[in-house]
Amino acid sequence: MNSTGIQPFRSIKVTKPYSIPLRSLYSKNIKNLWMAGRNISASHVALSSTRVMATCALMGQAIGTAASYAITNHLAPTQVGNQAKHTQSLQQLLLRQDQGILGVVNEDQKDLARKAKVTASTETADGPATAIIDGINRVVQDGKTHQWQAKIEENTPWIALKWDTAVKLNTIQLTFDTGLNRYLRISPQDWVYNKQIRGAQPETIADYTIELLKNGTVVHSIPVKNNYLRLVKHDFKEQNIDTVRIKVQKTNGDPLARIFEVRCYLD
Repeated sequence: MNSTGIQPFRSIKVTKPYSIPLRSLYSKNIKNLWMAGRNISASHVALSSTRVMATCALMGQAIGTAASYAITNHLAPTQVGNQAKHTQSLQQLLLRQDQGILGVVNEDQKDLARKAKVTASTETADGPATAIIDGINRVVQDGKTHQWQAKIEENTPWIALKWDTAVKLNTIQLTFDTGLNRYLRISPQDWVYNKQIRGAQPETIADYTIELLKNGTVVHSIPVKNNYLRLVKHDFKEQNIDTVRIKVQKTNGDPLARIFEVRCYLD
C-alpha cells in the first residue's frame, strides 16, 4: 500500500483549484434526488480529486442548503441549478455559512455591515480594517490577506463598524483565522500528526468583547472567553444602534489579532 504522501506513478495534474457545479449534485432523470460525495455526476478524471473527504463534506453542505432552499421556494433541483437568480441566491447562503466559492464574493443585501464605515485602533500594512467587508473571508492567493490584522500588544486593539444613521440588529457573525494556510489532515500517521497543531489554532482570537453603541454609549455588550471556532454567530435581542465595536483581548498564541469578516443582520 502506498503512503498518501507519495506521488503516484501516473497522475492527472490540475494547475489550479476549480469549482464543482451544482448541476453535478442531482440526478438527471430521477426527480428530486440530490447526491453528494463519490456518487456525483463526474468523469473518472474529475473523480480523482472530487472524491477526497473534505471536498465530499463541502458537497454535502451544498446540497443540504440547496434542498432547504428548494423546499422553501417550491423549486425542483434543476431549477435551483439552472436558473441564475436561484443559483446566485444559494451561493450567497453558502458564503454566509462560510463555504468558499471561487470567484463569488459577499453581495448579501441583508448584511448591514456592507453599508458601514470601518475604523480600527490600529492595523498592519497587510491587514487593513476595511478587509472585513471586502466580501472575501479567506486567503485566495491573490496577494491580499482579506483580514484585519492588529498587534495584540498594542493595548487591546479594536475594530468598529459605524453607520450614518442608526440600524436595528439582532445578529453579528464573525469569521476568524484558524490557520487554514497550514497543512491539515485527518491521519494517524506520525509524520502527519507531528506537523500539525492539535487543538485551538494560534491565529484564532480567543477572548474578545462585542460592544453595541448608540450615540457613543454602550447599550449592549457580549464578552467571549476561550473561543477556538472559525465561524461564530452571536444572536441577541434586537438593538437599535449606530456602532459595533469588537475589542480583542487575547489570541490562542499569535501576536496578531485577525478577523476575516464581520456580518450584521436583523433576522
